[in-house]
Amino acid sequence: MKHNEEFADFLRDHVNLNQSRIAQLEEHISAVTTYMKNNHDGFRKTDKQGSHALGTIIKPVKEDDEYDADLLAIMDKDGDKPAPYVDNLFKTLQASDRYKDKLTKKNRCVTISYANDCHLDVVPCVQEGDKFYVCPRNQDELEETDGTGFRDWFNDQNRITKGNLKRTVRLLKFLRDHKDNFEVPSVILTALAGKAIQAQDEGSEKVSTMADTVATVLTRIDNYLKKHDKIPTIKNPGNTSLTLNTQWTDSDYQNFRDRIRDYAKTARQAKDEEDKEKSFAAWQRLFGDGFKPRNDSGGGGQNNRGNDPSRRPPSNGSPVRKPFDSKPAAVAVPTLVQPRPQYGGAIAETKPETVSRVLSPLEIEDLASRHPTLAFDLGANVITGKLRLQASYLGKGTGLLVNAPHRKDDGMYLEDEFDIEIQLTYEPGYLMPWPPVYETGGRAQQIMQEQQVTKEDLHFFTTEPGVNQCCLGLQNVDAWKGIIPFIDEIVAPFFYRLSYASRFGVDRAESELWSAYGHWGGFRIAEYQYITELRRYKKLKRGNNKPCPCGSGRKYRDCHKPECDAL
Repeated sequence: MKHNEEFADFLRDHVNLNQSRIAQLEEHISAVTTYMKNNHDGFRKTDKQGSHALGTIIKPVKEDDEYDADLLAIMDKDGDKPAPYVDNLFKTLQASDRYKDKLTKKNRCVTISYANDCHLDVVPCVQEGDKFYVCPRNQDELEETDGTGFRDWFNDQNRITKGNLKRTVRLLKFLRDHKDNFEVPSVILTALAGKAIQAQDEGSEKVSTMADTVATVLTRIDNYLKKHDKIPTIKNPGNTSLTLNTQWTDSDYQNFRDRIRDYAKTARQAKDEEDKEKSFAAWQRLFGDGFKPRNDSGGGGQNNRGNDPSRRPPSNGSPVRKPFDSKPAAVAVPTLVQPRPQYGGAIAETKPETVSRVLSPLEIEDLASRHPTLAFDLGANVITGKLRLQASYLGKGTGLLVNAPHRKDDGMYLEDEFDIEIQLTYEPGYLMPWPPVYETGGRAQQIMQEQQVTKEDLHFFTTEPGVNQCCLGLQNVDAWKGIIPFIDEIVAPFFYRLSYASRFGVDRAESELWSAYGHWGGFRIAEYQYITELRRYKKLKRGNNKPCPCGSGRKYRDCHKPECDAL
């Protein structure tokens, strides 16, 4: 049996690292990156590595145990000896009052320990051409690594399973940590699981649900291990010239083979068993008593969240939304737009009164023609429905072609749909003049779980549970050009980027699409973008505990105050 909702509950409640801890980790990474940028000679950038980058990080066995995360610190090359890179990084961090008491110098990295939270391994890395090298202090030469190759390969494998591979790896790591009866390095476990997925699996029953994917992955790992009586040589799938360091003893490997054989058999029995109670008993033999059946009321699983209309923002007191009664044929008119962010113009220094964007009959007709799956409710002044994307990114400096079904041969072409709501009567913030746009179908939560990221990474801010308002960037309050330009030029690029992140990962969206605007807490202004406006903003002398005027719903002290104080 499949037990889709129970797998979602078990992952959320027992396996996935808490969103609050992921958010805290992102703050640690942001802070140390900023410090190195300002203080370390030759520093270029940081790049997340390991389970955090892959979206396979899990809770530690005990709630208050520390977990670890890896961060590459890309440096300019300055000599061929490895030791100085780690030594110099240690000296830089040691000069900070914030880090000096948290540091440990290791062979390949400097570890920053955050008590009762996590430890962050900052790994110096040298880039030379298209190759990357780490800097082990106990060796005489730099050591080649693959940069982002493993991560990109894994994300491609994960795409085939629509996110089930990442969740399966988390479950396998949960088995290792909680059963504590076998040893295997995480990178080996992840590589074996990823290699178990084949191109022809896409769209097949083999990976259609979590139950199917777990059984498929365990069975194929078992079949692979049966062919190797001794520890096999496992190549890095992202760079096959490199071999992954197994760090196994022969006895550990033999024990791993035995455990995987038993677990694969149990997973197949659990999936194929038609009796519900027997199926649950088999899954519980694998994952423990935390894997529980939902009660008849539906339990507390994530699938019940985000789709509940009672969690959506009120629409000016209108309890029922009657869609605009019009069904014209869809007209696919490709439109080239420059994707967000687009900045320009001065920000108003006084908060506008409530704005009501009243659609003209022509705009209503255009909306029904161009976006027939979106419905306009005249009484509530709200647009709801599905935003259907047919869009292709043409490259940096070119733009995004929306409503472009004829470009299906383009590698950047995406088709997707999102349930959205646009409130046309609203109070604009100082820096957020757009009509509020909400993702209402639960995809935001789903992508956060799949990618192991926070709402800030996906550019949402949330004012109440289950409500995800899109952060559409900063812009001049006079920039309104009409409902169709707003949807095509502002809303569609936002969801194109979200779809791309869902399919290929947040890091690839960051590197392959247009530059993302930054966040601070729930809503951060990208560095250097709005210095003039922030200085005006600082003069307003907002109370620390008052709502931030940007409209994020956060207190000023937790939102824009840090940026303003830095000026």
